[in-house]
Amino acid sequence: MVEHLPYSRGCFVCGVENTNGFGMRFHAEADAVHAEFTPGQQHAGYPGLLHGGGIAAILDESMFWAATHGTGRMHVSVDLSVRYRSKVLVGEMYRVEARLVLARGRVCRTEAKLLDAAGAVCATATG
Repeated sequence: MVEHLPYSRGCFVCGVENTNGFGMRFHAEADAVHAEFTPGQQHAGYPGLLHGGGIAAILDESMFWAATHGTGRMHVSVDLSVRYRSKVLVGEMYRVEARLVLARGRVCRTEAKLLDAAGAVCATATG
C-alpha cells in the first residue's frame, strides 16, 4: 500500500506553492519513500543539467522523509554525503528512493539514490 506523505507548501523540494522549487510529492511504501520529478531549466547549474546543489537537496529531503516515516518523528540532517555518478538532465523524468537504515534514540541513519527513467543510478547519499 502506498501512503502519501504530507508536504510543506513553501519547501524548495516538496512545496507545491514554491514556483521555483521541484514541487515533489513523496510516497511511502513498506520501509522506503520515493518520488518522481522532472527538473526544469530554473534548476540548472550548467545549461541543461540539474545543479549539484539541487541533487543534494532532493536526496536530503528524501532521507528526511525516510527517517520521519520510519520513526513517526520529525528529523533534521546533521550530515550529508553525496556521490554524483552521472549527469542529471533538465526536462527528463527521475525517481528518488530513500530508506531508514538505523534508528537509535534521536539518531537515524538513512540512504538514498537518484535514478533515471531506465533505472540507472545518477547519485547516492547517506545522512
